[in-house]
Amino acid sequence: MLNVAADLTPLLTPRTGIGVFVGEMVARLAERDDLHLTGYAVTWRGRDLLADAIPPGMAIAERPMAARPLHQIWMRTDHPLIDHWIGRHDVVWGTNFVVPPTRAAALVSVYDLTPLRFPQLANEHTRTFPGLVRRALKRGAWVHTMSSFVRDEVIDHFGADPDRVRVVPGGIRATPPGPPEPGRALAGGDRYVLALGTVEPRKDLPTLVTAFDQLADDDPEVRLVIAGGDGWGAEALTEAIAGAAHHDRIVRYG
Repeated sequence: MLNVAADLTPLLTPRTGIGVFVGEMVARLAERDDLHLTGYAVTWRGRDLLADAIPPGMAIAERPMAARPLHQIWMRTDHPLIDHWIGRHDVVWGTNFVVPPTRAAALVSVYDLTPLRFPQLANEHTRTFPGLVRRALKRGAWVHTMSSFVRDEVIDHFGADPDRVRVVPGGIRATPPGPPEPGRALAGGDRYVLALGTVEPRKDLPTLVTAFDQLADDDPEVRLVIAGGDGWGAEALTEAIAGAAHHDRIVRYG
């Protein structure tokens, strides 16, 4: 029986793509009979939400942790060990760029290197991720990426051991096809372009609005639907829509 601790912090806020991936992964892992899964969260504000976020069959380590102070310490030292809060495990899985110091085998999921390659598209918090990944690699952590492209970036930028950087594509539960009518009703028309994801600068949605404006000049029926919660920098999208010539055909949902 393998004892695995997984960081469930991405499940404590409205779920982004990473949150959906982590949620699906831990739900499936919790069903296995060859490992024991424990969830933890490196957060102070979300310390009371963890019990409601876990799937059936999963234990939790409930001792609260303050994320940003710990991240700053973990970039510089290998203490304190996460084991102090969650106990001893065989594997600790950092599901979102951060795997703390631990006596266990460490695994960290790295989804992209935007904070390193395009820091202007990252916020103050996410710009700390490359330093945390680098420190984890020095401690011997394994790395999970979802694509060969990101695997190559991790190896090139951090000098990671290629044998310890593994590609496992992100699988989620299949969604069966549904009737098109509800979507058309929400869009306000039969033909539309859908952008789905958190609104933030790296999605470059203002440029999408500009491109849609050009398309809409020649196509009087097509519409643009933007769905996803506001992250940081969302005001740029608001301004782009307000200034669009065809703003009456742009629908924005949360």
